[in-house]
Amino acid sequence: MRQTPVNRYRPTRAADGKGGFVETLGAAAIIFGAVILHRNVTVLAVEIHEDVIPGDIVAISAEDGKTAAQYRVGEIDRQAGQRHKLCALERLARPIEP
Repeated sequence: MRQTPVNRYRPTRAADGKGGFVETLGAAAIIFGAVILHRNVTVLAVEIHEDVIPGDIVAISAEDGKTAAQYRVGEIDRQAGQRHKLCALERLARPIEP
């Protein structure tokens, strides 16, 4: 499986100054994984030790180095004895600026 670098962000909530909140992204952590289609769901396959939790935002870069798309991590499937975990991805309609 071809591993590619992926930027992983841990979103936080910040006050917007109008009584509400806005979601912001902190510094990126680079993880390595492969985006695949598994049982009709887009998933990110990463090594079991990678720090990915539900709610994280992953930004997948295109070949030219620009961010192609952002996804929110959903359910994570960890099967006993496996070297990888499968993180279900949901594409964000409106990207969040880091």
